Amino acid sequence: MSLKALICASGELGYTTLKAISSKISIVGILTDFSSVKIIDWADENKLPILIGNPRKDLFSQKVQSIGPFDILLSINYLFIIEKHLIELPRIIAINIHGSKLPKYRGRAPHIWALINGEKSLGITVHQIDEGCDTGDIILQKEIELSNHITGGEVLKIFEREYPILLTEVLRSIEASKIKFVKQNHLEATVFGKRQPGDGEVSWDWDSKRILNWTRALTAPYPGAFTFLRGKKIFIWNIEESDLNPDTFEKNGKIVKVTEDALFIKIPDKILKITHFSQVDNLKINVGDIFQGENSL
Repeated sequence: MSLKALICASGELGYTTLKAISSKISIVGILTDFSSVKIIDWADENKLPILIGNPRKDLFSQKVQSIGPFDILLSINYLFIIEKHLIELPRIIAINIHGSKLPKYRGRAPHIWALINGEKSLGITVHQIDEGCDTGDIILQKEIELSNHITGGEVLKIFEREYPILLTEVLRSIEASKIKFVKQNHLEATVFGKRQPGDGEVSWDWDSKRILNWTRALTAPYPGAFTFLRGKKIFIWNIEESDLNPDTFEKNGKIVKVTEDALFIKIPDKILKITHFSQVDNLKINVGDIFQGENSL
């Protein structure tokens, strides 16, 4: 392809997608964040101009213009909001690829929120960038079915495979001047915010479906769901339903059985079995202990 593109990318997904499409487009420069070391190293290896940091408030527009003219601004898993001064720079279009079927799940970490909410499918959307957050016209979408046990990390692997395929199709359409747009129905929009590692605490008063979805969404490579025992943090990497029946008079979060390879926890509707967990303080965990909040001893 003869199209020239400025790439805005972050994280492992940004890196793998950037590499996959690099032979299909002429990359003139890269915008990224300080944590995306693989992207920074790749740009250096390929002797590409790179701008690192938040481009808000017209910070990078002069530097981007000095790189030279380009046809497309392409955003892939980029951490930052792209403002008007950058949106207007490409000669043809500014586009973003987003891990949901817009207008559902606008915002950050859409696939994590989708798993937490127990969705049976999610989507990938390539859309035009406007001044809103994931509000621009849709160019291409693909729906992906989700199993009941798929994790956030496994969804990322699907994205790593599918993002380059969809972007290649869109780039061909742009080059052939056959790109088409579909306006989003803003009345159907849902918006979800940024997640932090500290947002992963489990409530043992939730039902089993909520806890199972929560844990699989946040397990590695993400920071993990967690709980507390005697004020110390316990990370939960895998949790399953068990065959045990709960005693309705037991307190939620109580450990009712301990084996060599599992902890059995009472919740409102079931006994759940933790099969993989980790802790920093190496506490001895006993039957009768109760998982509680950070400030509960």
